[in-house]
Amino acid sequence: MAMSASLFDRWIARPRVRWPGWVICLVLLFLPILLTAAEVGLAAARQLGFRGLLIAPAVITYIFMVSPLLTRTADQALSSLRPLLDMDDPAYLELVDSHSPISRGRERWVIVGGALLGALQVLASNGGWPDSWQEMYWLLTTAALYALLGWVIYESFMGTRLIAAIHGAIGRVDPLDPRPFEAVGRQSLLVSLVFIGGISLSLLLIADQPDTLRHLEFWVIYVPLALIPIVIFFLNMRPTHRLLSRAKRDELLRVTRQVNSSARQLNGLLQRGQSTGNLAAEIGALMAFERRLESARTWPYDTAMLRTLALSVFVPLATVVSRSVLERIFG
Repeated sequence: MAMSASLFDRWIARPRVRWPGWVICLVLLFLPILLTAAEVGLAAARQLGFRGLLIAPAVITYIFMVSPLLTRTADQALSSLRPLLDMDDPAYLELVDSHSPISRGRERWVIVGGALLGALQVLASNGGWPDSWQEMYWLLTTAALYALLGWVIYESFMGTRLIAAIHGAIGRVDPLDPRPFEAVGRQSLLVSLVFIGGISLSLLLIADQPDTLRHLEFWVIYVPLALIPIVIFFLNMRPTHRLLSRAKRDELLRVTRQVNSSARQLNGLLQRGQSTGNLAAEIGALMAFERRLESARTWPYDTAMLRTLALSVFVPLATVVSRSVLERIFG
């Protein structure tokens, strides 16, 4: 069950009609190319460095493209957790509404704040007010990008609060069966991959010099960026990890006590020379169960997901390397 509709849902993630958004994205992408070609000609436009003007429009288009997928994955994670809650639908709706209060006014402030931050960043880099259409375009699209990024961060924060609240309302879970939480793991992986895709897209447009890898500034920026998807991956699954860890600890404590009690009982029977019956076999079964509990995973991901994340972290670096190699070959 999805959260209550927000402005982000209505305009970006779940609009009733998506084609106006695509038209805006295409206009933003092709406008600098068309204006530059009209100003200096198509042949000369290819030699000009207008590629930097495409960074913000490209990332905006990317966010618009992947937002519905992220929203559907979040809905699937909520739906997978619903059967674990011992409450009726009205109580569940009350829980969702109380932990996902989307304030339209706050959304607007986030949009305005992000746009102002983006505009100030461009003005500081430019050293003053734009004096050409390229600089004005850079200012406007960067402001729009920062507004959209702030919007996405706000929506993600609200979604994280709801997931944590639902985990807190879950009672008893089976620590040997993490399947109900696998949707949370898939959501975490998708969010991380989307972030990596955005980094790769930005680097593809920024890294236009063959010797980019030789610059210390590149590595200072790339290393933290490469770590952020990993942090996102695990932070998003922390509520699940805490819940499964607590269930595993409690179950292990109970089984260990039972093994110890049965072992003492067996020892007493042996000392008195009495028949032990099936007690030894029961202790062996309990110890096997104890070992299974000890090896139970408490993070809702498998080896394939972890391998995918690890390999994906190198995608932005591979993007820059491939770009540099191609430019060296073809000039």
